[in-house]
Amino acid sequence: MGAELSSAPPESFDASFAVPEDFSHGTQAALNMMRSRLSRWGLLPDAAQRVKTYDIHGERYTAVLGPRGRNDVQLIHLRSPAIADTFDVSFAVPMDFYHGPQLPPRNVAFHVGQVGLLA
Repeated sequence: MGAELSSAPPESFDASFAVPEDFSHGTQAALNMMRSRLSRWGLLPDAAQRVKTYDIHGERYTAVLGPRGRNDVQLIHLRSPAIADTFDVSFAVPMDFYHGPQLPPRNVAFHVGQVGLLA
């Protein structure tokens, strides 16, 4: 039998234990404490699974492994687009990115597509 595709949201893991009590929600690089704790349990994104989904203090996040390896994990705070939120995709943009009208660099579309943020 062939594999079936599912439109179900990715399974998430409650990673609240891996962040400090005063964790500030928002899109950001994963904290050293978080990377260390999740690494012990094999719950960080890796080459085999570059994207993981977490719940942190009741809010949904996607964690993406960046091009610099296990110390480059970006947390993308997922909010409902229905309330006019935007998503910070700076994790996917090269350091020398030029702001202005242009087509997105290939790697931006690729990385943003991997985390399901392309329409």
